[in-house]
Amino acid sequence: MGMSVLGLRWLRSGFSRAPLPLAVFLAFAAFPAAAQLSLPPDYVRRQLSPAGEAASSVTFQWRIDPRGEWVVFIGDVENAGAEAVYSMRRNGGELHRLSPYAPAGTIERLELSRDGRRAVYSGALETNGLSEVWSTPLAGTPAAAVKLNLPVIGDGVSSFSIGDSGDRIGYVAETASGWGFWTVSVAGPAAAGVNVAPPLAPGELPYFGFVLGNPSRALLFVYDTVAPALTLWSAPADGPAAAGLYLLSSNPPGCTPFPAAVSSATRRLAYTLTCDSPVGDRINQLWSVSFDGPEADAVSLAGSFVEGGAIVTTSSSADGSRIVFIADKLTDEKDELWSVPFSGPAGELVRLNPSLIASGDVTSFIISPDGSRVAYIADATTNETFRPWTVPIGGPSTLADPLVTGATAANADVTNLSFSPDSVRIVYRGDLSQ
Repeated sequence: MGMSVLGLRWLRSGFSRAPLPLAVFLAFAAFPAAAQLSLPPDYVRRQLSPAGEAASSVTFQWRIDPRGEWVVFIGDVENAGAEAVYSMRRNGGELHRLSPYAPAGTIERLELSRDGRRAVYSGALETNGLSEVWSTPLAGTPAAAVKLNLPVIGDGVSSFSIGDSGDRIGYVAETASGWGFWTVSVAGPAAAGVNVAPPLAPGELPYFGFVLGNPSRALLFVYDTVAPALTLWSAPADGPAAAGLYLLSSNPPGCTPFPAAVSSATRRLAYTLTCDSPVGDRINQLWSVSFDGPEADAVSLAGSFVEGGAIVTTSSSADGSRIVFIADKLTDEKDELWSVPFSGPAGELVRLNPSLIASGDVTSFIISPDGSRVAYIADATTNETFRPWTVPIGGPSTLADPLVTGATAANADVTNLSFSPDSVRIVYRGDLSQ
């Protein structure tokens, strides 16, 4: 097996070169920004993992901290077969091993705290063979790693999430006292963790949870294996559980909920309901509810659907203001693009695409990083000929603009879309040449 390494290309800073005379520096600073952007990039290629042995490699799990200063990765880069978590500054400085050595595949997951100062990883790294979770500074050592979970049994830590406020994580685990959902400071210690799960009846299990918002709330889906049913619980992230409440205490008849999106900006969670219908189960309801409750304030975001209609896919804007989804809401088997404020109500729902031909559908979409626009692909005017469009995220559909105009090759299609990070341009892939 060939060697794989982790490498990044970084723009070389002008400050790393010989100092410029002040007058020259000021002249450069005054140089038009557009002209600077037109200059070819000056790249430096650095290998950020050691060469190791012939069979050593870096896994697909690696992260860059928000400041762009550190790269953290999993690999057996020192000794083939002895895997660990490593970090290195982008300038190729000292390699830091952050975890004990372990057989390949033992380290299951790698994340960074929201402030980018700590690595959080999980896996069965101790003799009991159960998955657990640790946190360590990016310039740390294996000895500096702090275990974040209480002693576990059975299935150990089944999942963890890092709060978007950056100060706490939540983890679902089985301990000697039963299953629970604990939150704890990202720096530990484990003993300071708080179980924020509701009292669990026989057959109920914490399914998965999040820590969101500021002030933070712990949001937990609880699965009832007897019913079966999925309910939604909310509590202060630092406890106590007694201060919590259900945001969805029971499943509507014939329906099963599932999380769709979250918005810390509006402090709301959106969920879909998959419900029985005369033509089978359909994802035909979309609701949102405040992190803080009460359950009675949940609001429908999509209203009713035509018989057979269903939501195909959902996404939310980065600013948390709106949810966008594809659904055949009005006409069965005609998928169209819809947008609604995260807080609703369904009366604010707008269709983003202009009228499609009888056989036309919207097949995919992306939301711009600034949350202002949606780009989508549809065979809007010619069956099975897919073209890209863009429209303001709040509509109306009359403002939708085609991104391809004029003559193109017969049967040509656009298949992929991407926004530039500044949301100014759209890049798409297609076989459009004549």
